Amino acid sequence: MHCASSETYYSLSGGGLAGITAASVTYPLDLVRTRLAAQTNVIYYRGIWHALQTISREEGIAGLYKGMGATLLGVSPNLAVSFSVYDTVRSYWQSHRPDDSTVLVSLTCGSLSGVASSTGI
Repeated sequence: MHCASSETYYSLSGGGLAGITAASVTYPLDLVRTRLAAQTNVIYYRGIWHALQTISREEGIAGLYKGMGATLLGVSPNLAVSFSVYDTVRSYWQSHRPDDSTVLVSLTCGSLSGVASSTGI
């Protein structure tokens, strides 16, 4: 059995931490988007800013982060794989074909990392 290098562990850890950071920063907006979309007959929130203010006032700042734990459980492994695959493929590609277009490299590596993270490869 082949052991993964420490570089892979660093890449997976970095990807996971980046995912946690990104999700933590953007989660309140995701929560607001969900609550706005869930309004049917009664309009409780008049828009994004109103929803942010209302949730903060009625539920406290912690109310903006309700349910974030479940999100982080799903996000961090996927982003860890995505970042790790992207970094590994990009490094390999650039070491073998340094003159290729950076746009081509980025698009291809991003596509492969997205497939890997969404399929669990």
